[in-house]
Amino acid sequence: MNKKFKSIMNVLLDVVIVLFLVFAALILVVSLSQKVEKPGSVSQIFGYTFRNIQSESMEAYDENGKLIDGAFCKGDIVICKVTNNANETYEVGDTVLFQMPVKRNDDGTFTECAPHESLETVYVTHNIVEITTSEDGTTLYRTQGINEHSLPDLNYKDASEIKAVYTGVRLAGFGAFSNFVQSGLGFFLCIILPIAIFVIIQTIRVIRNFIAYKAQKVAVAASGELSEEQKKLIAEEYLKQQKAAEDDTASSTVDTADDE
Repeated sequence: MNKKFKSIMNVLLDVVIVLFLVFAALILVVSLSQKVEKPGSVSQIFGYTFRNIQSESMEAYDENGKLIDGAFCKGDIVICKVTNNANETYEVGDTVLFQMPVKRNDDGTFTECAPHESLETVYVTHNIVEITTSEDGTTLYRTQGINEHSLPDLNYKDASEIKAVYTGVRLAGFGAFSNFVQSGLGFFLCIILPIAIFVIIQTIRVIRNFIAYKAQKVAVAASGELSEEQKKLIAEEYLKQQKAAEDDTASSTVDTADDE
């Protein structure tokens, strides 16, 4: 029973380590893929993009202190369905992903600005709060975060600037985990260390199996099971003894004949 329990625990430990490594590697790949995105495009997997939320603009709570429907927090990862189609239509209340021209602040935060004033753009996920039409008939969308401190975004967007729509699925806290994995300490703890532990465990198992195999061979030999070489030596010794016995018999016969 104890041996069976140990076997089950070893299998479970392997499964946990492998799943953790796969998950951490997936988070790392998703995060790094966003860093190398080409301007105007979003990284995607089977038509969906995973976005690491960097601000609190979509964080809002009800009277019970729970997140309202459609809200998410800084440090979450949200899953959005990629549209990236200039002919796509959207509605008020849709939570959409788009690029925002920004200026970086000294504290690391950013502020929206006019496109000609910006040296950088970031992807932002906000709600559509207004739909209007430009003079040339183009449909334009006004966006805004749902946090009580959020103001309407400065720049209207047309459909070509909207890249994806929020599906309502969020992975709470996994954005913060993603940021941690990308750090030096996080990469060591979440990638290097689990791999090292897995390799050490497997090495110990190989050594133990080898020792057990050698011990089994010794036990088999001690139990009386002879090798082919040993059997050959015993057979040769038996034949020598038989030949010696035959020689003694022949010698006794000769001596008897002489006496007569």
